[in-house]
Order: sequence, then C-alpha cells, then structure tokens
Amino acid sequence: MTPAKIVEQVSSRPDVQAAVLAAVAQDGTLKRAVAAESRKAERLNYVQQVVEDGTAKTPAGQVIEVPGRARQEASRHPQQLEAEGASPEWADRAYEDVQKLVVESLASNPEISANETRAHFHAAMHRTAQAIHGIGLEKETHGIDLEKETAVADDEMRRSVADLQASLADLAELLNQQPTRGLRVVTSGIA
Repeated sequence: MTPAKIVEQVSSRPDVQAAVLAAVAQDGTLKRAVAAESRKAERLNYVQQVVEDGTAKTPAGQVIEVPGRARQEASRHPQQLEAEGASPEWADRAYEDVQKLVVESLASNPEISANETRAHFHAAMHRTAQAIHGIGLEKETHGIDLEKETAVADDEMRRSVADLQASLADLAELLNQQPTRGLRVVTSGIA
C-alpha cells in the first residue's frame, strides 16, 4: 500500500485509527519518532513562513517583518534541507539560525525590542494574576470556605504571601515612578 492509501484507510476507519494511536502511545520509540517528525514539520513551516512571507513570530508572540538581509539568509535553509534530506537535526539547525536572525532583528529595532519586553512583562503579569485568582478568594464563585482555608495556613505560607505582597508593592512603586507612555488625559475648561 502507498502511504496515501494507508492514511486514507486509517482516517476512514475509526477502529483502525484508535488502534494505531494506541500503538503509538504505548510504544516509546514510535512516540519519540512521531514527536520528532511533528517538531520537524513545525520548524520547517516556521522557516518557510519567514522565507515566503517575510514575517516571523517572536518569542513573545509578536509578528514582525524580517529585514531583507535576514530573509535572504533564511532562504538558503530550505535549499539545504532539500539537498540534505530534511532530517530533524537539519530542521532544528535551520530553525535556530532563523531564530537568531529574529533576535538580531529585535535587537536592532528599539521600538520592536521595547514591544517584545512589554509583551513578556504583560504575559508574566497575566500568568501571575491567574495563579493568584486561582487560589479562589471569592467564596461565591469557587465554593471555598475562606475561614477553613485560612485556618490551615502555616507560618511559611503567611511569610510567603507577605513576601509576595511586598514584591508587588515594590513593583507597583517602580512602575509608578516611570513616565507614562501613550495618550495623556487633558482637561479643558469647556463644559
């Protein structure tokens, strides 16, 4: 059977598909092979996107335009991959090289670099806020008995919360000392 025919058979029969997935999940070698192929495909798609579209996603999730020189340098990777046979190692190398070009592009543009730093900061603050809200201080929302929860708190937990509170206060103070960016509210005498 051809690979296309095998895929057709597997996708048309749920029982066969389930058996194949179960076999892959149980076999460590197959699981690693599937993961390596999946990673290779993702990385090759990323490199191809940079070459074709001239855009790349930064570590913080920004989509930036890759400078012409970096795009030209990235374009040599798909050619090498075709010549060498796209092994996972070559895909990793191409991906890492293109990532270095993206990092260089970030470093060379202060505005994009500032946006990247801001995006990292916002993501970290969002994760922290979610974690704190996940503790469930709203009795009605999460059905938690706060009296029971606070009764089990020990000295280490209290110290940890106090340290976190102090760190957040220090951060808020530091941020409030920085000049604000963006629009300013201006009041007028017009009623």
